[in-house]
Amino acid sequence: HPGGQERLIPLRHRVQEKLGFLPFAVQEHIAEGLGMSPIQVYEVVSFYHFFTTTPRGRFQIKVCMGTACFVRGGQQLLSTLSETLDLRVGQISADHMFNLDQVRCIGACGLAPAITVNHDVHGNLAPIDVRKLARKLRAQAKREKAAEEAGEGQE
Repeated sequence: HPGGQERLIPLRHRVQEKLGFLPFAVQEHIAEGLGMSPIQVYEVVSFYHFFTTTPRGRFQIKVCMGTACFVRGGQQLLSTLSETLDLRVGQISADHMFNLDQVRCIGACGLAPAITVNHDVHGNLAPIDVRKLARKLRAQAKREKAAEEAGEGQE
């Protein structure tokens, strides 16, 4: 990838989009390609919350726990999602379709309580809403997996 250290963040974004996370071996390869030390690359990965060194689910669910979301029921949404998806905070599902995290703020205070699923914001939610959303995502995941398996069978 042409360029020097100024390419570090955009390059990691592209790699994470492809792999879903940034394993240490990949970070070392990026460092070598940009003429940096591996620790310099890791420092940036560990600083920004949107980079991850662990695999993530197809549906990355983040529950906002900022003040507005917390006082309007964010904890209830988190508990409901945890129960519905059978996941604890920080876990990834066995099928790698879901991971559940809590975050300090997603910047959608006017929609409190809110969550994000990948890059989509869902707001003004009640526990029933996140149950429905979880069921919808699970159905979508099953369809995607079936389509993927059907595609593999054609090779």
